[in-house]
Amino acid sequence: MSLQPPPSVSWNGDPLGYQVYYGRLSQIQQDEENYHKVTVTYPTTNVALTDLDIKNYYEVKVRSFNGKGHGPFSIPVDVYVGEAGRLLITKLAHFNWKTLLC
Repeated sequence: MSLQPPPSVSWNGDPLGYQVYYGRLSQIQQDEENYHKVTVTYPTTNVALTDLDIKNYYEVKVRSFNGKGHGPFSIPVDVYVGEAGRLLITKLAHFNWKTLLC
């Protein structure tokens, strides 16, 4: 998965990184604690999502953080892990980076 920072003119302080939450749809609908969380430090722009099972749907959401705290989550994106282990986006969503600001 690849991340891009919001435009620098819209920052509310220097970015420190991103928190990527993802979980199997069938599990997170039962319990929000079933999300995996990966923290990526700025300026890293790539993150590997691990422990994904083939032929399953996942939800992925992202939020940025800085010294003042974290911003709100992005709109969740649903993805499907196919037989080859590749992610397919099943619900198109454009991240509005202004909503990811802290």
